This record gives sequence, structure tokens and C-alpha cells, in this order.
Amino acid sequence: IVMPGTYNENILWENKNLVIKSYSGREHTIIDGQNLGLVVHISGPTIDSTSLFEGFTIRNGMATQSGLLSSSGGILTNGVSYINLNNLIVENCNSTVGTSAMFFHYGGTVKVENSIIRNNLNGGLQFHSTDGIMYNVVVENNFNNSAIHVYDAGIEIDNSEIKNNPHSGITYSGVGYEPNNFQDVLFSNNGTQNNADGG
Repeated sequence: IVMPGTYNENILWENKNLVIKSYSGREHTIIDGQNLGLVVHISGPTIDSTSLFEGFTIRNGMATQSGLLSSSGGILTNGVSYINLNNLIVENCNSTVGTSAMFFHYGGTVKVENSIIRNNLNGGLQFHSTDGIMYNVVVENNFNNSAIHVYDAGIEIDNSEIKNNPHSGITYSGVGYEPNNFQDVLFSNNGTQNNADGG
């Protein structure tokens, strides 16, 4: 349990099933990367559905390293079996490739719930060979890349809004096909670059 405050740090979470929660919620518990690197890196196949990261604002992440670590400034998962990300705000992050806020790389499933992804310089979320579940998520005002990018993965989106993203709403790439299911999802005022669904 993490008490309220602003924590200027970058977190590496490897191969442990943990429940990390804030005591007072995301508005009062901020992890600030100070534009010095990736804010939260979660990796390892032993991380499964018992793990939870909940109740934080993640901000000012910058992907300053090469390779995979350049893929996201906010939250990067790599090779996890399953992870629950709940009640988060991810904002004001940047990256050189991929999407700035959240990049999910070669894993099983990532579930994002009750969260806001906003004001990131190089896009919102990318599911890269990792299946995604999004419930009650707002993705807004993310620039220069897709609000959501899906690469060789399946995604379920329910009760969510994808709005005001100048580049595009959702894009797909890769050679694999996985089923995608949308229910009660609003796409509004998004750009239409790269054959994206602008809504």
C-alpha cells in the first residue's frame, strides 16, 4: 500500500506477483519520471492474474534508452502472462518508437480498467503480440501516433471513449489475426492517418 505523495522515480518490477495499490487513489499518488526514463517497467512470465497495479498517476516518462526500452515512456510490460492495471492516469509521456503512454510487448494478456490515457506526445496504447482487455478507459488528446495500436493481437474494448486524438483512433498492423470485440465504445473526433478508424 503506497501512501499519498509525489514520488520522483522509475520502477522496475521483475518476475514477482505483487499487488501494488495506492491508499488514497490516483489523484493523490503520483509517480513522476522527471523525463529521465521509463516510469514503470513490468517484465517476466511468472507475473500472472494475481498481480495488480492500481491507483496511480504516471507522468513525465521519457523513453531515453535504445531497443525495447524506447517503446514507452509511461508503462511498459514485457513477456508477462497476465497483468491487471486499474484506476490509473498516464499523462505527459514521450517515446521514440511505439506509443508513449503504455506499450504491451510479447505477453499473454493485459487488462486496463477505469483509467485515463491523455496528453501523451507519441500516442496512447500499443498491444504488440499481447492480447488486451480495456474496460471503462478514456483515451484522449494523444498526439503523433495512434490512440490505440494493435499488432498481431486481439483486443476487447467495453464502455470506453477514444476521442480527440489528432493522429488516429485505432490502427492495426502485423501478419497475424486475432478477434476484436467492441461494445459501448465511442470513437469521436480522431484523425484518420494510416487507414485508422477515426470515428
